[in-house]
Amino acid sequence: MISNKFSKIITLFLSVALLGSCLSDFKSIDDINLAASADQVVEHIQKNNYQNIKTDPKGNLYVLLSEFPTNDKAKNNDSVWVSHEVYTLDDKLVESSKGPILVKNDYKLGLYNDLLDTLKEKESCVMYFSGNDKFIKDIPAYKPYYIKIKIDSIINEKKRIEHYFLNNFDKTITAKGLDSYKIGDKVYLIKSIINDKDTLLADGDTSKVYYKGTLLNKAIFDEFLQTSDTTRLFNYVVNKDLTKTGFVAGFSLALNNLKNGERGTVIMYSEKAYGAGGSTSSGGGFSGIPIYSPLVFDIQVIKVGKLKK
Repeated sequence: MISNKFSKIITLFLSVALLGSCLSDFKSIDDINLAASADQVVEHIQKNNYQNIKTDPKGNLYVLLSEFPTNDKAKNNDSVWVSHEVYTLDDKLVESSKGPILVKNDYKLGLYNDLLDTLKEKESCVMYFSGNDKFIKDIPAYKPYYIKIKIDSIINEKKRIEHYFLNNFDKTITAKGLDSYKIGDKVYLIKSIINDKDTLLADGDTSKVYYKGTLLNKAIFDEFLQTSDTTRLFNYVVNKDLTKTGFVAGFSLALNNLKNGERGTVIMYSEKAYGAGGSTSSGGGFSGIPIYSPLVFDIQVIKVGKLKK
Protein backbone atom coordinates (compact mmCIF):
# COMPACT_ATOMS: atom_id res chain seq x y z
CA MET A 1 0.00 0.00 0.00
CA ILE A 2 1.07 3.60 -0.63
CA SER A 3 1.83 5.57 2.52
CA ASN A 4 -0.27 8.54 3.64
CA LYS A 5 2.56 10.92 2.70
CA PHE A 6 2.62 9.76 -0.90
CA SER A 7 -1.17 9.63 -1.09
CA LYS A 8 -1.15 13.37 -0.41
CA ILE A 9 1.32 13.92 -3.27
CA ILE A 10 -0.89 11.93 -5.65
CA THR A 11 -3.95 13.84 -4.46
CA LEU A 12 -2.12 17.09 -5.23
CA PHE A 13 -1.24 15.77 -8.70
CA LEU A 14 -4.90 14.96 -9.39
CA SER A 15 -5.95 18.37 -8.11
CA VAL A 16 -3.57 20.10 -10.53
CA ALA A 17 -4.84 17.96 -13.39
CA LEU A 18 -8.44 18.95 -12.62
CA LEU A 19 -7.74 22.61 -11.90
CA GLY A 20 -8.54 23.76 -15.43
CA SER A 21 -12.03 22.28 -15.32
CA CYS A 22 -12.74 23.83 -11.93
CA LEU A 23 -11.96 27.29 -13.27
CA SER A 24 -14.35 26.95 -16.23
CA ASP A 25 -18.14 26.83 -16.35
CA PHE A 26 -18.19 23.41 -18.00
CA LYS A 27 -16.08 20.30 -18.37
CA SER A 28 -14.52 20.23 -21.80
CA ILE A 29 -13.39 17.06 -23.52
CA ASP A 30 -9.84 18.15 -22.72
CA ASP A 31 -10.63 18.34 -19.01
CA ILE A 32 -12.25 14.90 -18.97
CA ASN A 33 -9.40 13.27 -20.89
CA LEU A 34 -6.76 14.92 -18.74
CA ALA A 35 -8.45 13.74 -15.54
CA ALA A 36 -8.72 10.20 -16.93
CA SER A 37 -5.00 10.24 -17.78
CA ALA A 38 -4.16 11.36 -14.26
CA ASP A 39 -6.24 8.48 -12.85
CA GLN A 40 -4.32 5.99 -15.00
CA VAL A 41 -0.99 7.39 -13.81
CA VAL A 42 -2.02 6.92 -10.18
CA GLU A 43 -3.16 3.36 -10.91
CA HIS A 44 0.22 2.56 -12.47
CA ILE A 45 2.04 3.96 -9.44
CA GLN A 46 -0.13 1.89 -7.10
CA LYS A 47 0.30 -1.26 -9.21
CA ASN A 48 4.08 -0.96 -8.93
CA ASN A 49 3.87 -0.04 -5.25
CA TYR A 50 6.21 2.92 -5.78
CA GLN A 51 7.07 4.76 -2.56
CA ASN A 52 9.70 7.40 -3.30
CA ILE A 53 7.31 9.71 -5.15
CA LYS A 54 8.22 13.33 -5.82
CA THR A 55 7.20 16.21 -8.07
CA ASP A 56 9.47 18.23 -10.33
CA PRO A 57 9.25 22.08 -10.50
CA LYS A 58 6.56 21.78 -13.19
CA GLY A 59 4.35 19.49 -11.13
CA ASN A 60 5.13 16.24 -12.97
CA LEU A 61 5.23 13.13 -10.81
CA TYR A 62 8.41 11.10 -10.70
CA VAL A 63 9.66 8.16 -8.70
CA LEU A 64 13.30 7.78 -7.69
CA LEU A 65 14.46 4.25 -8.46
CA SER A 66 18.01 4.66 -7.20
CA GLU A 67 19.57 7.34 -5.01
CA PHE A 68 23.20 8.39 -4.57
CA PRO A 69 23.02 11.28 -2.06
CA THR A 70 26.77 11.94 -2.01
CA ASN A 71 27.14 12.18 -5.79
CA ASP A 72 27.22 15.48 -7.68
CA LYS A 73 24.50 17.08 -9.76
CA ALA A 74 25.29 18.44 -13.20
CA LYS A 75 26.32 22.08 -13.40
CA ASN A 76 26.49 24.47 -16.32
CA ASN A 77 28.79 23.29 -19.08
CA ASP A 78 29.16 19.78 -17.66
CA SER A 79 28.91 16.96 -20.17
CA VAL A 80 26.17 14.54 -19.15
CA TRP A 81 25.71 10.95 -20.31
CA VAL A 82 22.01 10.23 -19.92
CA SER A 83 19.86 7.31 -21.05
CA HIS A 84 16.09 7.13 -21.35
CA GLU A 85 13.28 4.80 -22.38
CA VAL A 86 9.68 5.83 -23.06
CA TYR A 87 6.80 3.49 -22.22
CA THR A 88 3.02 3.56 -22.36
CA LEU A 89 1.29 2.63 -19.11
CA ASP A 90 0.86 -0.95 -20.33
CA ASP A 91 4.69 -1.03 -20.24
CA LYS A 92 5.13 -1.06 -24.01
CA LEU A 93 8.44 0.48 -25.12
CA VAL A 94 7.87 3.19 -27.75
CA GLU A 95 11.18 5.08 -27.79
CA SER A 96 14.69 4.63 -26.44
CA SER A 97 18.03 6.42 -26.43
CA LYS A 98 19.52 2.91 -26.92
CA GLY A 99 22.09 3.46 -24.25
CA PRO A 100 23.69 6.60 -22.84
CA ILE A 101 23.80 9.69 -25.05
CA LEU A 102 26.06 12.68 -24.51
CA VAL A 103 24.33 15.94 -23.69
CA LYS A 104 26.38 19.14 -23.65
CA ASN A 105 26.16 22.38 -21.73
CA ASP A 106 22.51 23.54 -21.46
CA TYR A 107 21.23 19.97 -22.04
CA LYS A 108 17.63 20.67 -23.05
CA LEU A 109 15.87 17.37 -23.60
CA GLY A 110 12.17 18.03 -23.90
CA LEU A 111 9.93 17.64 -20.89
CA TYR A 112 12.45 16.30 -18.39
CA ASN A 113 14.81 19.28 -18.38
CA ASP A 114 14.22 19.93 -14.70
CA LEU A 115 15.07 16.37 -13.73
CA LEU A 116 18.54 16.79 -15.19
CA ASP A 117 18.97 19.61 -12.67
CA THR A 118 17.59 17.40 -9.89
CA LEU A 119 19.09 13.93 -10.38
CA LYS A 120 22.64 13.23 -9.26
CA GLU A 121 25.20 11.08 -11.05
CA LYS A 122 24.11 7.40 -11.25
CA GLU A 123 20.58 8.19 -10.06
CA SER A 124 17.56 6.97 -12.02
CA CYS A 125 13.84 7.61 -11.94
CA VAL A 126 10.50 7.07 -13.63
CA MET A 127 8.72 10.26 -14.69
CA TYR A 128 5.05 10.38 -15.64
CA PHE A 129 3.27 12.53 -18.22
CA SER A 130 -0.45 12.88 -18.86
CA GLY A 131 -0.04 12.59 -22.62
CA ASN A 132 -1.73 15.91 -23.45
CA ASP A 133 1.40 17.13 -25.24
CA LYS A 134 3.27 16.32 -28.43
CA PHE A 135 6.66 15.43 -26.97
CA ILE A 136 6.42 11.78 -28.09
CA LYS A 137 4.99 11.69 -31.60
CA ASP A 138 3.99 8.01 -31.51
CA ILE A 139 1.77 8.42 -28.45
CA PRO A 140 -1.77 9.72 -29.07
CA ALA A 141 -3.03 12.77 -27.22
CA TYR A 142 -4.18 12.04 -23.65
CA LYS A 143 -2.57 8.61 -23.62
CA PRO A 144 -0.36 8.79 -20.52
CA TYR A 145 3.19 7.48 -20.59
CA TYR A 146 6.31 7.36 -18.48
CA ILE A 147 10.01 7.81 -19.10
CA LYS A 148 12.77 5.88 -17.37
CA ILE A 149 15.75 8.19 -17.02
CA LYS A 150 19.25 7.56 -15.71
CA ILE A 151 22.16 9.96 -15.30
CA ASP A 152 24.91 7.52 -16.27
CA SER A 153 27.83 9.87 -15.73
CA ILE A 154 28.69 13.55 -15.40
CA ILE A 155 31.93 14.87 -16.83
CA ASN A 156 32.50 18.01 -14.78
CA GLU A 157 35.40 20.46 -14.60
CA LYS A 158 37.17 18.43 -11.93
CA LYS A 159 37.21 15.30 -14.08
CA ARG A 160 38.26 17.22 -17.19
CA ILE A 161 41.15 18.90 -15.36
CA GLU A 162 42.31 15.64 -13.81
CA HIS A 163 42.21 14.00 -17.25
CA TYR A 164 44.30 16.84 -18.69
CA PHE A 165 46.80 16.56 -15.85
CA LEU A 166 47.22 12.80 -16.21
CA ASN A 167 47.62 12.96 -19.99
CA ASN A 168 49.96 15.95 -20.34
CA PHE A 169 52.62 15.47 -17.69
CA ASP A 170 55.31 12.92 -16.98
CA LYS A 171 54.46 10.09 -14.58
CA THR A 172 57.00 11.39 -12.09
CA ILE A 173 54.78 14.47 -11.82
CA THR A 174 51.35 12.84 -11.96
CA ALA A 175 52.37 10.24 -9.37
CA LYS A 176 52.30 12.99 -6.73
CA GLY A 177 48.68 13.83 -7.53
CA LEU A 178 47.22 17.11 -8.73
CA ASP A 179 46.55 18.42 -5.23
CA SER A 180 50.26 18.43 -4.43
CA TYR A 181 50.63 21.32 -6.91
CA LYS A 182 47.80 23.38 -5.44
CA ILE A 183 48.72 27.04 -4.82
CA GLY A 184 45.22 28.28 -4.05
CA ASP A 185 41.59 27.29 -4.26
CA LYS A 186 41.16 25.47 -7.60
CA VAL A 187 44.50 26.71 -8.98
CA TYR A 188 47.46 24.40 -9.61
CA LEU A 189 51.04 25.26 -10.62
CA ILE A 190 53.45 22.65 -11.99
CA LYS A 191 56.94 24.17 -12.27
CA SER A 192 59.31 22.96 -14.99
CA ILE A 193 62.17 25.40 -14.23
CA ILE A 194 62.87 26.12 -10.56
CA ASN A 195 64.90 28.87 -8.91
CA ASP A 196 66.00 27.74 -5.44
CA LYS A 197 67.97 30.89 -4.65
CA ASP A 198 65.73 33.94 -4.96
CA THR A 199 62.66 34.82 -2.94
CA LEU A 200 59.19 35.46 -4.30
CA LEU A 201 58.42 38.94 -5.53
CA ALA A 202 56.74 41.41 -3.21
CA ASP A 203 53.85 43.79 -3.83
CA GLY A 204 54.83 46.42 -6.36
CA ASP A 205 57.66 44.39 -7.91
CA THR A 206 57.43 43.86 -11.66
CA SER A 207 58.11 40.88 -13.87
CA LYS A 208 58.60 40.57 -17.60
CA VAL A 209 56.73 37.48 -18.66
CA TYR A 210 56.27 35.11 -21.58
CA TYR A 211 53.00 33.21 -21.53
CA LYS A 212 50.67 31.15 -23.69
CA GLY A 213 47.05 30.57 -22.69
CA THR A 214 45.09 27.55 -23.91
CA LEU A 215 41.87 25.69 -23.29
CA LEU A 216 42.01 22.07 -22.13
CA ASN A 217 41.81 21.01 -25.78
CA LYS A 218 45.05 23.00 -26.35
CA ALA A 219 43.36 25.67 -28.48
CA ILE A 220 45.37 28.89 -28.00
CA PHE A 221 43.40 31.98 -26.98
CA ASP A 222 46.27 34.34 -26.10
CA GLU A 223 50.08 34.47 -26.26
CA PHE A 224 53.04 36.75 -25.65
CA LEU A 225 55.80 35.27 -27.80
CA GLN A 226 59.16 34.29 -26.38
CA THR A 227 61.74 36.90 -27.33
CA SER A 228 65.08 38.24 -26.14
CA ASP A 229 63.64 41.75 -26.45
CA THR A 230 62.19 42.20 -22.97
CA THR A 231 60.38 45.38 -24.03
CA ARG A 232 58.06 43.17 -26.03
CA LEU A 233 57.23 40.84 -23.16
CA PHE A 234 54.16 41.02 -20.97
CA ASN A 235 54.65 43.33 -17.99
CA TYR A 236 53.10 42.26 -14.69
CA VAL A 237 53.02 44.20 -11.42
CA VAL A 238 52.79 41.95 -8.38
CA ASN A 239 49.78 42.47 -6.12
CA LYS A 240 48.82 39.96 -3.45
CA ASP A 241 45.27 41.29 -3.64
CA LEU A 242 44.14 39.29 -6.67
CA THR A 243 41.08 41.49 -7.17
CA LYS A 244 43.31 44.45 -8.03
CA THR A 245 45.69 42.98 -10.61
CA GLY A 246 43.37 43.50 -13.56
CA PHE A 247 43.77 39.87 -14.61
CA VAL A 248 41.94 36.63 -13.86
CA ALA A 249 42.68 35.36 -10.36
CA GLY A 250 44.35 32.09 -11.37
CA PHE A 251 46.79 33.83 -13.72
CA SER A 252 47.75 36.44 -11.12
CA LEU A 253 48.14 33.85 -8.37
CA ALA A 254 50.54 31.85 -10.55
CA LEU A 255 52.68 34.91 -11.30
CA ASN A 256 52.79 35.75 -7.61
CA ASN A 257 54.27 32.28 -7.05
CA LEU A 258 56.97 32.37 -9.75
CA LYS A 259 60.50 33.63 -9.07
CA ASN A 260 62.93 35.16 -11.54
CA GLY A 261 63.66 32.69 -14.36
CA GLU A 262 61.10 30.14 -13.25
CA ARG A 263 58.68 28.51 -15.64
CA GLY A 264 55.52 26.59 -14.96
CA THR A 265 52.11 25.46 -16.13
CA VAL A 266 49.13 26.78 -14.23
CA ILE A 267 45.78 25.00 -14.46
CA MET A 268 42.69 26.71 -13.11
CA TYR A 269 38.99 26.09 -12.78
CA SER A 270 36.70 28.39 -14.75
CA GLU A 271 35.66 30.28 -11.61
CA LYS A 272 39.28 31.42 -11.28
CA ALA A 273 39.24 32.49 -14.93
CA TYR A 274 36.32 33.87 -16.97
CA GLY A 275 33.56 31.78 -15.38
CA ALA A 276 29.99 32.14 -16.57
CA GLY A 277 30.78 35.08 -18.84
CA GLY A 278 33.57 33.58 -20.91
CA SER A 279 35.48 35.97 -23.12
CA THR A 280 34.45 37.01 -26.60
CA SER A 281 37.64 38.94 -27.33
CA SER A 282 39.75 37.43 -30.07
CA GLY A 283 42.39 38.43 -32.53
CA GLY A 284 45.70 37.44 -34.04
CA GLY A 285 44.23 34.11 -35.09
CA PHE A 286 43.03 33.32 -31.57
CA SER A 287 39.44 32.57 -30.63
CA GLY A 288 37.44 33.61 -27.59
CA ILE A 289 36.95 31.61 -24.40
CA PRO A 290 33.69 29.66 -23.97
CA ILE A 291 31.72 29.99 -20.75
CA TYR A 292 32.76 27.80 -17.80
CA SER A 293 36.12 26.92 -19.38
CA PRO A 294 39.07 25.76 -17.28
CA LEU A 295 42.27 27.42 -18.53
CA VAL A 296 45.93 26.45 -18.84
CA PHE A 297 48.83 28.92 -19.00
CA ASP A 298 52.45 28.17 -19.80
CA ILE A 299 54.29 31.01 -18.03
CA GLN A 300 57.94 31.99 -17.67
CA VAL A 301 59.34 34.96 -15.76
CA ILE A 302 62.16 36.40 -17.89
CA LYS A 303 63.17 39.46 -15.88
CA VAL A 304 62.17 41.05 -12.60
CA GLY A 305 62.32 44.53 -11.22
CA LYS A 306 62.22 45.38 -7.53
CA LEU A 307 60.05 48.20 -6.27
CA LYS A 308 62.26 51.05 -5.14
CA LYS A 309 61.41 52.04 -1.57
